[in-house]
Amino acid sequence: RRKLARELHDGPTQDVAAIAMRLNFARLLVERNPDRARAELERLEDLAHRTVREIRSMLFTLRPVILETEGLVAAL
Repeated sequence: RRKLARELHDGPTQDVAAIAMRLNFARLLVERNPDRARAELERLEDLAHRTVREIRSMLFTLRPVILETEGLVAAL
C-alpha cells in the first residue's frame, strides 16, 4: 500500500496537478496569445494521455495474477 501511495503521489497525482495549473495558464493566454495557448493545450493533451496510460498500467499491476491465468472463480 505504501509503495502504491508513493507511486500515485509521485506520478499521476503530480501530473494531474500540473495539468490543472497549466490549464489555468492556457486560459489566461487564450486572449493575449492564441497561438501559444494552442501549443500549450496540445502539450497538455499529450500529458493527459500519458497520465491515463500510467494510471492504467498501475491498475493492471494491481490485478491478481491468478485472475489472468485461472479466471475469476479461482481468484475468488
